[in-house]
Amino acid sequence: MGFQYECFVWILLLVVANGRYEEIGEHLSPNGDCTKRTCDASNASAAINGSKCSTESIGCGKQLACDGKLFDSIPEEYPNISDPICSLNLSNNAISNIPNKAFSLTSLQLEYILYLYLDDNMIQFICPEGFYGLTNLKFLSLSANIQLTWPDSFMNGIFAPMVRLESLNLQGSKFNNFTGLGKEMKMLKNLRNLSLSPSSGIGHYFFEKEFLELKNLTNISFYDMPGDCKIYNISDNAFENVPYVKVLNLANCHIKTISRQALKPLNSSLRELHLSHNDELEFSGMNDALAGLENSTALIRLRANQIHQFLGIGMTLKVGDIQYLKTLKALAHLFLDLNKIEIIDKQILHPTYMLPRSLRTLTLAGNRLVADEYMNYMYKITNITFLDISRQHLNYNPFSLYAVPNGVQTTRLVDVNSFIDNTTQTINVNEDFVKLFYSEMATSDWGDIYEKGFFEFTLDCTCNHTWASKKNLGLIFIPPDIKTIKWSNSHIYTQIYPLILCVTKALSSLDLSRNILYKWKGPILGLQHLKKLDLSDNYCSKISDWFFIGFTELEDLNISKNNLTSNFKPGSPNYNADKLFTNLKNLRKLDMSEIRITTLSKFVFQNLIFLESLVLDNNYLKVLSFELKSNNFQWLSIAGIKLTFLPEAITHYLDVQATKHNVILNMPFLGLECSCEQLPFWKWLNTTKVTIKVHNGDRCMLNGKPQRLENHSDYLKVVNTLEHVECIDRTWVAWAISGSSALVAVVLTLIISTIVYRNRWKLRYVYYSRKRRYVHTGFDRLFSNDAMISYAKGKASFIKNSVVPSLQDTHDLSLWIHDRDSAAGESVAENIIHAICTSRKTVLFIDKEYLADSWCKYDMNIAVLESVETTRKLIIVVRMDGLNADQMPIPVLRLLRNERSLDYPDSENDSELETFWNKLAIEIRKID
Repeated sequence: MGFQYECFVWILLLVVANGRYEEIGEHLSPNGDCTKRTCDASNASAAINGSKCSTESIGCGKQLACDGKLFDSIPEEYPNISDPICSLNLSNNAISNIPNKAFSLTSLQLEYILYLYLDDNMIQFICPEGFYGLTNLKFLSLSANIQLTWPDSFMNGIFAPMVRLESLNLQGSKFNNFTGLGKEMKMLKNLRNLSLSPSSGIGHYFFEKEFLELKNLTNISFYDMPGDCKIYNISDNAFENVPYVKVLNLANCHIKTISRQALKPLNSSLRELHLSHNDELEFSGMNDALAGLENSTALIRLRANQIHQFLGIGMTLKVGDIQYLKTLKALAHLFLDLNKIEIIDKQILHPTYMLPRSLRTLTLAGNRLVADEYMNYMYKITNITFLDISRQHLNYNPFSLYAVPNGVQTTRLVDVNSFIDNTTQTINVNEDFVKLFYSEMATSDWGDIYEKGFFEFTLDCTCNHTWASKKNLGLIFIPPDIKTIKWSNSHIYTQIYPLILCVTKALSSLDLSRNILYKWKGPILGLQHLKKLDLSDNYCSKISDWFFIGFTELEDLNISKNNLTSNFKPGSPNYNADKLFTNLKNLRKLDMSEIRITTLSKFVFQNLIFLESLVLDNNYLKVLSFELKSNNFQWLSIAGIKLTFLPEAITHYLDVQATKHNVILNMPFLGLECSCEQLPFWKWLNTTKVTIKVHNGDRCMLNGKPQRLENHSDYLKVVNTLEHVECIDRTWVAWAISGSSALVAVVLTLIISTIVYRNRWKLRYVYYSRKRRYVHTGFDRLFSNDAMISYAKGKASFIKNSVVPSLQDTHDLSLWIHDRDSAAGESVAENIIHAICTSRKTVLFIDKEYLADSWCKYDMNIAVLESVETTRKLIIVVRMDGLNADQMPIPVLRLLRNERSLDYPDSENDSELETFWNKLAIEIRKID
C-alpha cells in the first residue's frame, strides 16, 4: 500500500512538471509559437483602425502621430499618406503586447521608418518577430512601460531585425539584473545610446562580455525621472565590458556606494559623468567613484548636484572630499549645486591650490555658503571663467566682515580737479587708501568728482597673501580669470555700500538679481571693465548720485522691478535722474521696466550716446518727455504703459533712426485712444517704417465699437474712420442742433411752468405729506437691523471671519448679511431693497472687485435713493485694499465726498484694526 501511494505521488509530480515545462517552452522558445493568444497578430479578434492618426512635419520628414488614441494593440490600418513617414508615434496608449510581425501587416512602408515611439503604454510582452521589417530603424523608445520585465517580457531575438538601431530607451522597465542582455544586444553594432533602469537595488549589475562587441556604444544612462532607478551599490566589474562609453548618467538612482575600481575601465574614454540626486552618496562616495578616474585626461564634465542628504546638516567642503577630483587633468565643468555646503576649507585654496587647473565652470547654486577665511583667497582660483553661487538664501549681509569702521579724514584721496573729460586717472590701492576710502571718500570726494561730468579711471589693485591675511581690510577678492558671476535669488539683505574689488579685469557679467539690496550707495571700485550688470528685483528704493560712477565700460544694465519712484520724481528729496547715468557713456541696453516711475525728465538719457535698447514696460508714465541722442537706437519697449499717444519728438526720432537700420517699437497693452486729438499719431503708425509690435488683444473704441489693433490695415481703418467720419467739420450741425434745442427748451419750460403753476398747491401737499410720513418720533425703533453689509463675492470670507466677529459679536450690532440673511423665494433685488429699508445704516466695503460687480452697484444705487427719499444719512463707505481715487469712477468719488467714509487699515496691526472697528461701530449707531 505504501509503495502504491509513493508511486502515485511520483506520477502526479511528473504530470505537473511536464505541464509546467510545456508552458515555459511556449513562452521562451525563440522558434516556437509564442502562444497564439499573444503573438499571432493575424488572429486578433478586431483589427485596430488607425484612421484617427494624423501627420505632422518633423526634422526627418513626416511623422504619423497616433499618441493618446487609447489603442490596445498595434493598429493595422492607417490614413492614406502620399509620402512615406520617417517616424511613428504610438505613445500614451493602452497597448498590452507586440505580437509577431505587428508592423509588417500594416500598410506602412517600414523601410522608411527611422523613429518608433512606444512610450507610456501597458506593454507586458514582446514576441521574437515583434519588430520584423523595421530594418532601418535608428531610434526605439519603450520608456514608462512599467510592466515590462527583463528577461521575462522579452523573447529571444527581438532586437535582431533592427540591425541599424542607434538609440534604445528602456527606462521605466524592470531590470533586476543584466543577465542575458549582452547576448540579445550583441548584434546591434551601431548602437550608440542605451537607457536602462536598474530596479532591484540590491542586484549585482554588470555588463556582460558580449558588450565588448558594441564599440559604438558611447552613452549609457540609468537616470529615471520618477526615481524608480535603484542600484544601491556599483561593483568593480560593472563597466569593465563597456570601455568605449563617453557619457555615463547615474543620476537619481539611490546610489550609496561606488567601488573605487568601478570606473577604472572608463578612465581614458569617459568625458561626462552624472552623479546628481543620489543624496546618500555624499562627497566621500563621489571621491571613491573618481578614484578609478585618477589622472584622467578625458573627463570634461562632472555633475554632482544634491549628493548630500537633503535633510542633513550643513557641511564643510574639505580637501579629502576632492582627493581624486583635483587629479582630473581635463575637467572643465563642475556642478556642485544643492549640497548644503556652508564653508570651503581654506586649505583647498591656500597654501596650495587644490582644484584642477583645467576647470572653467563652477556652480555652487542652492548651497548655504557663509563668509569665512576662504573668501580672502578667492584670488587664487585661476582659470575659472564662470561661477554660479545663486540661491544661497542668506538673509544677511555677507560683506559685514569686510567693512571698515568710519574714521576721520582731513586729506583728500585723489585730486578732484584732475578728473576732467577725456582724461584717465590711475588709482593706486594700498592699505591707507582703503581706510580713507571707507571713512570719507564716498560722502565727500565722489560728490565733487561727479559734478565734473564723465571721467575714466583705472584701478591698480594687486592681491597677495599679505593682503589676504589682514582682517577687516575692506577688500573683496575676485578670481582673476572670472568672466561671469551669478549671485541671484539669494536673499542677500543689505545696502550696497562703498566697495573695492580687486583683480576684476576679466569680469564682464555680474548677476545680483532677486535679492534684497534695498539701497545702492556706492561707489564700487574695480568693476570698470564690467559689460553686463543685473540688479533687477531687489526692492531698491534709492540710488545715490555716484553709484554708477565706476562702471565706465558697462554696456547692459538691468534695474527693473525696483521701487525707484523717488529717484525719478522731480521735487523728491532723492531726485537725481539727470545724474544717474552720466558716467555710462558706453551703455547699449537699459531695462527700466516696472520701477514705478511716473515721469522721465528731458535730459535723463542725454549721455547715453550709444544706447540701442530701452525698456520702460509697466511703469506709470502718462507722457514720454525724454530725449534720445544715440545714433544706434533699435528697440523701444513701452508695453503696459497707459499712454494715449507718442509725442512728435519721439516719433520723429524713431523715423530718423529707421532710415539707418531696423527699429522696433514694442507697444502692447497701451491705453491708446481712437480720437481726433490723436489723429496725427494714428497717421504716423500707418506710414512709419518703424516695426510696430502689439498684442492680438489690443483694442480701442472707434465709432462706439471696439476696434482691434493688430496690423497696418487696422491702423488704416482707424485713420480713415477718424478723417472721413469722426473728425470732419460739423460746426453748422452743432449750431443747428443748439438753436433747435434752445427753442425746444424754451417751449418745454413754458409748458412745465404752466403745469406747475396750475398744480402748485397739489404738488406742495404731496411733498410735505411724504416728508411727514418719514419724520416722526420713534422712527429709529422701526428698523430690524443696525446695518446692511454690502460687499463683493471675493470678500465673503473677510465678512465672515472679520466683520461679523468685530461688529456683531464684539459690539452687539445686528447685521444683515446677504449670504446669511437673504429670504428664500425672494429675488435678489427684493432682498436688497428690503434689507436697506429695514436697516439703520448701509455699509459699503468697496474694493476693485466691488466696482466691477453689477449687484454691488445695485446695492450702492438703492442705498443712495433711500437716502434721498428718506433724507437719512444712512450710507457708510469703507475703502479696502488701499484703493486710490484714480481707480474709482465718478459716482463713487461723489459718494465719498457726500457720505461718511473710513479706510480699512493696510497693516494687520491689532491696535489699528481695533480702532477701525470701534469707529465703524460708532458710525453705525449714530442717529441722524
